[in-house]
Order: sequence, then C-alpha cells, then structure tokens
Amino acid sequence: MSEKNFTIYKSSAGSGKTFTLVKEYLALALNDPSEPPQAYKHILAVTFTNKAAAEMKERIIKALKELSEEDYSEVSSGTKTFLLELKKHVKLNLYEKMDDAIIRKRAQNILTAILHNYSDFAIGTIDAFVHKVVRTFAFDLKIPMSFEIEMDDDKLLSQAIDLLIAQIGNDERLTKALVEFTESKTDDEKSWHIENDLKIFAKNLLNEEGAIYIEKLKHLSVDDFFEIKDILFSEIKLFETLVSNEAKKAFDLIKKAGLTNKDFYYGDKGIAAYFEKIGNGRVDYISPNSYVITTAGEDKWYAGKISEETKTSIDGIKSILLDSFSAIQELKDKSYSNYILFSLINKNIYSLAVLNEIEKILSEYKAQNNILHISEFNKMIAKIVLNEPIPFIYERLGERYNNYLIDEFQDTSVLQFQNLLPLIDNSLASGHFTMLVGDGKQAIYRWRGGEVEQFAMLPRVFKHNDNPLVLEREEALIRNHNPKMLDKNYRSKREVIEFNNSIFKILSGKLNEKYQTIYKGLEQGFNPENTGGFVQVEFIAGAKEEYRSQNKIRTLELIQQLLKEEYALKDISILVRKNTDGSDIANYLTENGIKVISSDSLLLSNSVEINFLHSLLKYLSNTSDTIIQTEILEYLLTSEIVSNTTLAETLQNRTGISAIIKNANIDFSVTKLSKMALYELCEELVRIFKLNATPNAYIQFFLDEVLNYSIKKNNNLNDFIDYWEEKKEKSSLVIPQGMDAVSIMTIHRSKGLEFPVVILPFSNSEVINGKKNLWIDLDNDKLPKLPSAIVPTNKDLLETQYAELYDEEKNKSLLDNLNVLYVGFTRAEERMYVFSGMPGKKPENLSSVSDMLAFYYQTTGEWEEGKSCYTFGEGSTHIKTNKKQETLNYELATFNSNSWRESVKMRAAAPSIWNTNMAEVKKDYGNVVHTALAKVKTAEDVLPALSSMCAEGLITDDEKELLTNTLSKIIKLPGLAPYFESNLVIKNEAEIVTSSGELYRPDRVVLIGKQANKIIL
Repeated sequence: MSEKNFTIYKSSAGSGKTFTLVKEYLALALNDPSEPPQAYKHILAVTFTNKAAAEMKERIIKALKELSEEDYSEVSSGTKTFLLELKKHVKLNLYEKMDDAIIRKRAQNILTAILHNYSDFAIGTIDAFVHKVVRTFAFDLKIPMSFEIEMDDDKLLSQAIDLLIAQIGNDERLTKALVEFTESKTDDEKSWHIENDLKIFAKNLLNEEGAIYIEKLKHLSVDDFFEIKDILFSEIKLFETLVSNEAKKAFDLIKKAGLTNKDFYYGDKGIAAYFEKIGNGRVDYISPNSYVITTAGEDKWYAGKISEETKTSIDGIKSILLDSFSAIQELKDKSYSNYILFSLINKNIYSLAVLNEIEKILSEYKAQNNILHISEFNKMIAKIVLNEPIPFIYERLGERYNNYLIDEFQDTSVLQFQNLLPLIDNSLASGHFTMLVGDGKQAIYRWRGGEVEQFAMLPRVFKHNDNPLVLEREEALIRNHNPKMLDKNYRSKREVIEFNNSIFKILSGKLNEKYQTIYKGLEQGFNPENTGGFVQVEFIAGAKEEYRSQNKIRTLELIQQLLKEEYALKDISILVRKNTDGSDIANYLTENGIKVISSDSLLLSNSVEINFLHSLLKYLSNTSDTIIQTEILEYLLTSEIVSNTTLAETLQNRTGISAIIKNANIDFSVTKLSKMALYELCEELVRIFKLNATPNAYIQFFLDEVLNYSIKKNNNLNDFIDYWEEKKEKSSLVIPQGMDAVSIMTIHRSKGLEFPVVILPFSNSEVINGKKNLWIDLDNDKLPKLPSAIVPTNKDLLETQYAELYDEEKNKSLLDNLNVLYVGFTRAEERMYVFSGMPGKKPENLSSVSDMLAFYYQTTGEWEEGKSCYTFGEGSTHIKTNKKQETLNYELATFNSNSWRESVKMRAAAPSIWNTNMAEVKKDYGNVVHTALAKVKTAEDVLPALSSMCAEGLITDDEKELLTNTLSKIIKLPGLAPYFESNLVIKNEAEIVTSSGELYRPDRVVLIGKQANKIIL
C-alpha cells in the first residue's frame, strides 16, 4: 500500500501549529543531499497574513542558522526540539540515518542557498501566490501585462459610486432608481445620504459569493428592474387585498351582529381580534395563534361570561366566520410564501438595481484605468481550473513546486482552495508530501470568505457542485488522506486550559449538530507541572453608561493590582470586540497614567503635529479658508509658537495667518513654499516650525507616506490633500516589539498571539447575524427575468422555501460568536479576567456572551443568584523574567532634516565641452583636446582614450582621426615628451588640498624619482 501523503493537522490554540509547519518544511528541505540544495525551491508554504508568513520565514532561517552551528549545546531550546524531532522524522530518515554532522552540513548548504537565492524561498500569503500566477499568465488570461492591483475596497467603490451619482439628471431611469433608493432609506428612517449605504451594499461585488450572483444579473437593465418592481408591487398588493377583504368581511359581520372581541374565546387574543387585525391591513398576523386554532378546530367560540343571547348571536354567524377563516388559510397556504418572499425581495430591489449599475460602471472604470481588484484573481483562475483537467496556467508551476504547506486553512475561501486543488492533485500523483493545518474553532473570518465547513469536511471538497474535475481531485485527497491531531497546549498554564476545556465543551453542545463536529475532541492536554493559572469572570450590572464606566474602572484597578504583583505593562493585553471599545478604554487608561498601545493610539491622524502639517498643506492650497487658518492658529497658540494673545483676540483682529507667523520671526513664505515639490515642501514645513526638534515617529511615518505618494502617484498638492483625507484613518505607526505598554486590540487582531495576562472588558456583545443580507437563487414563474436576488436576513424567511438558508445563517452566526470567544479566551498564558454584563432571562438561548457565561455556570451548578464574581484556580506568584531581547530597538536621539538645496549645487551652464550658443550644438575643439589629454598618461594611451570618447559619443570617427594626429604631435614636443614616459607616476585632474583648506585641481601632476623629489605641475 502506498504511503498517504496528504496530511491534515487539526490543531487547537497553543498546540504548536507554526512549530509543526516549520518542522515539516525543514524535513523536506534537509532530505536533499545535493549540492547546491534544490529541494527548498520546490516547497510552497502559504498562510493567511503577511505577518504570519514573515514569522514562518524568520523561524525557518533561525532554525537553519542554529542547526548550522558547530556546538548544539548553545542553540535555543526550540532548535534543540527541532533537532530531536528531525532525527526521528520518518521521511527524513528513510534512506539514511540522520546524525548531527549530516544535519549540520545540509543546514549550512540550505541556509547559504536561501540567502543567495532568496526569491526561491517560497513562503507567503495565498493572495501573493495567486497574484504571482495571474501576473505570470496575464497574456493568457487576456488582461493587460501592466495592470495595477487595487486592494482598497472603499477607494475603488467610491470612484464607481461617484461616477454613478454623476449620471443623475442625465440618465432618466437611473435617476429615478436612485431617487427611489433614497426614498426607501428615508422610509426606513435612515439617512438620505446614500453614498455610505451604496458603498456598504456594493461590497457584495467584491466578495466571492456576491460576484457569483451578480454575474447572473448583468444582462438586466434599469428598466428591467422597474418592470420587476411593478410585478412585485402588484403581487404583494393582490395578496394583501384578498386576505384583508376576507377578514374585513368577517369582522363587519361580527360588528353587525352587535358583538365585540371580548365576546369570543380569549377576547383580544381570539378569532374576532384575528379578523380585526388582518382586516386593518396587518397581514403579518395571518398565522393564527393557539387560541384562534382552538376556536376553529375545537369549536370553542364563547368567552367565559356572556349571555345566552350573545351565544346565540355567535352561533348564527360562526359558520360564515369559519368559512372566512378557511378562505384566509387557503390563501395563506397557496400564496403566503410568495408574498413574504416578494416583500423581502422588494425591500432590496432598488439596491439590487443600483448594485447592478455600479458593477457595470466598476468594470468599465477598471478597464479604462488598467486596474484589477485583488478579489478578482481567484475568480479568473477558477474559470480555468474548474473547466480544464490540466490547467495551462499551472503547467510551469506544477513542475516548480512539489510540496504544498497550507496554514490557517479554516480561513481559506472556497475558490482559493479549489484553485489550489490541481496543484495538490499533481503533487500527490507524483508521490510528494502536502499538508494542511487549521483549527475550525478559530474560524473568525467568514465575513472575508473563510468557510469553516470546508475544513470540517476534509478530505471531501466543500461545494464541489458535482463538477467532475473537482470530484476527481477529491478522490485523490481521500486516497492520500492522513489525519493528525495536535492536541497538547504548550502556551497556557493548566488552570487556564482546564477552564477553556470545560466551558467550550458545554457551550459547543448548543451548536447545530453539523457544527458540533468542529468542537469535537476540543479538550487539550497540558504539562501537569505548569500550574498556577487563574481565571476570573465578573458580571457587572448597570445601564449602558454605568456598565461601560464600571468596566473601565475595574480594568484600571486590575492593571494597578497586576503591577504590584510584578507584572510589567507589556505583559498585559486588553481584548475587545469593537474598535470603539478599544478606543474608549485606551483613552481612559491614558488619562490615568497607563501607557497603552492600540490601533487608535497609533493612527497618524491622532498626532497633533500631523494634523498641523495637514492644515498647513490645506492653507497653501487655499489661503483664503478661515477655518483652516483657525486650525493653524490654534496649534500655534497651544504650542506657544505664538504668544501674548488668545484665539478670540486674534480672530477678532482678522490678521492673516501668514502675518502672524512672520511676526513670530518664522520664515514662512507662501510664494516660496508653493513652488516646492510635495516631499520637499513637507520636510521644509517640519524644519520651519521645528517639528524635528526631537525625534517624532509620527512625523517620520507621515513623511514616508508623502514620499511613497510622490513616487507612486504625483507631486500635486491638492491630490495629496484628497488622498490624505481618505488615508489618514488607516495609516498608523509600525512599532517595534518590546515596548513597555498595555496592548489593546480586537480579538480578531489578537489571533496567533499570546500574553501572560489577558483582560476582556465589555464582554456582553449580542449574538447577531453575521450577514445582514442573503443571496438566493430564484426560479419563480412570477419573476421570470430575475434569476437571483438579495434579501434581508429576516426570520420571515422561515415562511418561505428558504427557511433552511435562514436557519443555517443563524447557526453559523452562533458558531462565529463562539469562535471569537474561543480565540479571546485562549490568548492567556497565566491569567484571564473577563468583565461581562448581566445575562438575560433565558441564558440557555445564548443570545449574548453574558448568556453564554451564565449558562456555563448554571450547567456546572456554580451559578448563584446575586453572586457576581466567579474564579477558577489560585494564581501563582508571577516570576519576573529578564528575557534577552532578540531584537534590539534603537531609539533615535536626533531627527536629521536638511535642505538639499544647501547640500547640492546645480550648474547653471552646460558642460564646458558644449557650445550652446550655436544653433546646431558643436564641440569646441580646444575643450575636446583638453578632455582627451585628461585621459592620456603615456603615448600608449592615445588610441584607447580616443576610442573611449568615440564610444561615449563625445567625438565622431572623423574627429578621432584628426585628434590622433594632434595628440601625437603634442606629446612628442621636445619640452613635453619626457613627461609622457611610462616609468613616471602621473596624476591627471587630481585635487590638491592645502594646509589652509583651499582646493586646487591641476590638469596634470608628474612625480619624478622614487622619493618623488621632483614634482612637475
């Protein structure tokens, strides 16, 4: 039986996933005895982020470097573990027993080969790999060879939406669609500013699922959508009219008989109230409650205390009422499902029409500007690999790579994996090793296309759509499937692991049966000696503002306590669900003297100096804008560059900002500054206002942004101002590791990281649907032109044929929220503190994180009414370690910035050998002779020197012949001939520096004699 080479590692948090990937890479690379080694060139390792790829590269290089050492006793413990694992690795020891000498020699060879051929070190993101494929086969894919990649969704969609809105007034039907779209938003009490709504909705165009469905609508025009809208409206109205008329007829009969709702069984919840509500247009009440069903099914019509006369009146009409009830139920059974479906489609029909137009504009815009969005790459490749047994775009790649190591597979999209399938199939068919590693419990990127089911179903292929090629490749995966489990946690202390094992076992039991398999076998092993962990969960009561305030206060108190226990600030991480929560708590801690590092605190737009520079640039673009002048003035007063006045006084005097700056003895000339290039201008402003007095990382990063923009875009000031308005909320500092500050980040950003102490405040988020809208395929006789649609994720879908789709989304949303909780709870090494809100009345519904935590304690029997704090473990005394910093951080003492105009002198005249006064530029013969003599030291140098000048284009062939005669005569002159002999030391055009620092540059210096006792100038 052949060896199974398709290994799937299912890993949990802290189980050594990266270690396993590096180990397998090293085993494959070291199994190559050739010199120079070649195997590493045939390994492709792909992961999810650039950071993860960089970490993997770093660990491989470090391991190879240490495995190359002569003395293994000095290497790190991680490399020692690698060494032990490699010595017993089956594949590595298949043909010869590996010993230290062999491993050392091969590691040295591989490290040298990688460093000399770094481009062959194929470790990167899956997006980078796909981009490489598309770039290589651009011609075959019928796209421009010089296309540009656009990764900014907002920028691309904003351009398309601006072009769409620009058509208002020119295109009557499109204008009407946009007006109707706006009105639908105002009817829903949303903003009538539609740009943001359009941008959010248009993001469907850039994800894999949305692109598939919108493709089916490309053939439709705006008129088609208006026609569809009319059909929807008429069908909805028809059903509402039929139902309400039948109900109104029944209720009119009740009133005519002198009866009221209270005369019937269960009064306002009974059958009379049922007819009344529906008759008044409340068709959403068409599904009868249990009391109405009892009346119609069990003949219970009367209220408890009514007269015989009333009973007689009811008896006289109940058969007619029953007929009306039956008629309504018949209409419901026949058409209610369509009514609900049409109503949901109708809610988004204008959005869909506009989305279709945006897609057309977007396609045209990208074609005109030679742009491809990164999301298109996978779609392009998929069109080929899903239809060709041996995709031509992989012909060369299939030969280049033998082994594929795929990380974070749970976050891989369907298209990404299916595009890699032909390569994996080819690898397995050739007997090569391929591995995937992932953890379904950490699948938190479904909103970016990640499909956890894809990982759970392996080796079977998710969403193969009965494609015969995909099914054939699936068979290869099944034949070679070799499952392995990484189930020991090397990260956390025993108590933290035990708590997580317990809580997620209980919570995962509430998942849909299909998704429970993802948490199957979640219990992690641990080192029994690694004890002393501590977990605390605290339920905080209070209304919204009080609750948030208490979370911040408790977090500060906790940090202060941890500092007393010898923890450093950098040992503590605060994890939140939303950036706004992180910003809120970061501001609070900063105000109370706690250093923090957060995504918000690192934004360049949060620097007052950067905002001041931005205001100065805007002022130079528009000197008459008083708001910008006020912004500048406020900074000048705050920083005390301008003093002896106030903002109010200065504004009242209406003195121009330029005059105010000049009065402060600052050389600020709008005319001079406006003539400068963009980067030079920004650096000049930094110098003028002494913003470089001390090193400022924000300014340095801002200048980098300016320089990159100048190189990649242009030097236009107004364009950069517009660019920075969009970019400023995204550009941030990149900080070195090791800063002593509390890190604050979202749980999504924390994935893959670990911290001694983790604090999770505001842990009360609700479990909401991951997708606000769902795409559906349509095959409805009433809507023949509409093959697909997008509908709100609404429980009304349960009344339609898409009930299963809604249920699936609800279950996936619960899984998403549980996975986010899992990622957050598994970051802690030693201690974890959770601040949650009070649970709802039915925690078992798991409607929020607070419910999840309360349900866990209820299930374990620990829950007590009135008890707000639950702990697990004792928490050992923290031992302060002095870990050697592997990366030394150097803090700049100065920020050097000098004007290039003072360092570079530009010659105003042309070079001396050119006479620019002539209409046709001619060379001055004397200057040409001088240039030639500068190249000649001896008589033998004449011909080489003139040949060189001829090659440089300084002289022609005819001039060369003339100059040969001239130079030969010069060097043979009786007075000069002795100084062109071959035994002399000659310096042509050499500079001489005198003791006073003056410079001289003689044409020729001749040193005669061994002691150079005679010098001829």
